[in-house]
Amino acid sequence: MRRLMVLPASMLLIGALATPVSAAHLEGGFHAAFATVDNYFHCTGETKLYQANWIAQLGSESSYTPWDETAPAESVEDGAGCAAADWGGTTNPAYDAVFQGTITGNVEAVTVRLHHMLLGNLRQGDAASLRVWALVDGVPIFPEGTTPACCAVVEVIPEAANDGVTEVYEFSITGLGWVEELLDENGDVVGLEGHGLAIEDGVGAAERTLTVYVGHHGTGLEAPTGYQAGLWVWDTTEVPSGITVNPVELAAAQVVADVSWL
Repeated sequence: MRRLMVLPASMLLIGALATPVSAAHLEGGFHAAFATVDNYFHCTGETKLYQANWIAQLGSESSYTPWDETAPAESVEDGAGCAAADWGGTTNPAYDAVFQGTITGNVEAVTVRLHHMLLGNLRQGDAASLRVWALVDGVPIFPEGTTPACCAVVEVIPEAANDGVTEVYEFSITGLGWVEELLDENGDVVGLEGHGLAIEDGVGAAERTLTVYVGHHGTGLEAPTGYQAGLWVWDTTEVPSGITVNPVELAAAQVVADVSWL
């Protein structure tokens, strides 16, 4: 599904459907639009376990899980699907699920949705702590001082799916791009200015590589909410895990990126 949106220029981040900027604001200058694109994670490598593929390929980035707009077409009953073990501990491709793909044009936010197959539940309460590390074109996008230093920690409330066999975790990374109004001395809008990953006129065509690491934060002994052991699973009709670029609505759980280096 694709949807074109033009932000109110005074907004820094998207929320629900935005009210279009009036035509008067757009005349004679820059105006950014944002296309909503639903992507799905797909299996790759020699085995169905991501970490085994990563080790077999000597840590090659080609072992990272890719995405595209094609939804899974086969069921787990047909033998489809693959997984990444969630070990907890330090962010590392051998411990976390790692996803990598292309984002195109103006981008203000992305939402990651992941199914988790339960193998054990030490979580106390409804929330779970996820450790998220993300990079754009190889550059980390979370501010310095984020705890732990490599990552952002986001609290997610998983939702049961597949009769309780899996849970869905969803979070949004915001602050990737935004548009501001330019005012004259009388306070009148005289133009728009794009920032971060929202600097192209129209929808835009620039391609960037986004890499996202996801894992539970800590262990059952360390994390305040407990550690939920299991497998991240994707690429079946039952578990259509993936990433949405410029979602119409943000997930309840959010973490803000820092793209000031752009």
